[in-house]
Amino acid sequence: MFRSFISSFKRLLTAAGLLALALLLAVEFLAVRSGWIWSATPQSATGAFDALERHVIAKSARPAVVFFGSSRMRDAIMPRRLAKAAGLAPASVMNLGITTGNPFDAVRFYQRNRDRLKHSCIFVVGIEDWYLNGESSPTHRDRRFATLGERLNEFPSQFRLSLLAGWIFRTYDARALIQSFLWTRTLSIFTGDDPSRVWLTEDGRIRWRSAETETGPDVDPEVGATADGLVRGYTKDGYLFRALRRFIDLARSDGVRVLVTRVPLRQTYLDYIAARHSGFLRAYEAETASLRNAEILQRDEPSGWGLVPGDFYDYGHLALRGARKYSERFGRLLKTEYSETLSASRCRPTERRRATGR
Repeated sequence: MFRSFISSFKRLLTAAGLLALALLLAVEFLAVRSGWIWSATPQSATGAFDALERHVIAKSARPAVVFFGSSRMRDAIMPRRLAKAAGLAPASVMNLGITTGNPFDAVRFYQRNRDRLKHSCIFVVGIEDWYLNGESSPTHRDRRFATLGERLNEFPSQFRLSLLAGWIFRTYDARALIQSFLWTRTLSIFTGDDPSRVWLTEDGRIRWRSAETETGPDVDPEVGATADGLVRGYTKDGYLFRALRRFIDLARSDGVRVLVTRVPLRQTYLDYIAARHSGFLRAYEAETASLRNAEILQRDEPSGWGLVPGDFYDYGHLALRGARKYSERFGRLLKTEYSETLSASRCRPTERRRATGR
């Protein structure tokens, strides 16, 4: 009887193991390697990438000006308002700013949508000081798109083993996303929220927060903690700046003019970084100044754009009032300082090209 029990238990374990393996392979090939899980939730960091491709890039005529960058660029530029200030057609400005966005995202947007984007006149790329911190972990989108060569050569050494494991076993790369997917779907049963809904503003920006605020607080008590967090464990590694140089070279090879800038931040953040992390700041400024084949717009102080503390949602994300100010002034800057570029024929497509997207 005992032998019979042991034999039955072994068969049960074997069956359970085979079932677990089958489920794991199903997740690996049907959910992850197929690409489905990466885009299944438009409100996630990876789903937002697909949402921008499907609902912004694919549905727009060839744009004249395209903005790339992080969530700060996403929140700062209102495409329609900027286009009006610049004297451009309403749909000729595109904002591809995305949460945790970095230059690798710009490279991937461009490579995957080159036929449409290469006819643009100006690319404006937002940069961040934390791009120079080698402790900045690869994003979900990095894990989704990075090739084996990029995983082994482009990222800091402390992440390469993890990235290699994710290239071999793609479910490992997507593990946090799978957990998030299961959690949001379960939570939606009780809240009634639709996790498949795409949060887009009327002028074609991804909206990360469920609601946008008109103004922010006059004082952000978390500025110091935010600055320390972005610099924490700082080790200089220009891997994101190398990706930026790669993007600039791609754009310039297609004749697109590239402007590199940093969206304004609260003055208290700028002052804190200068006082507490001066070495980090100097390294960032030197790395930015070393960029070639792009024009650097070093205008990140809020006063230069007419911004006041209440125009910021937090340390550096603009609230709606601030975004309107910044977009209008940036549009006027393009109109006055880059009028010759924007008046080129490639920036003002014929009616036929507007209608066909060709």
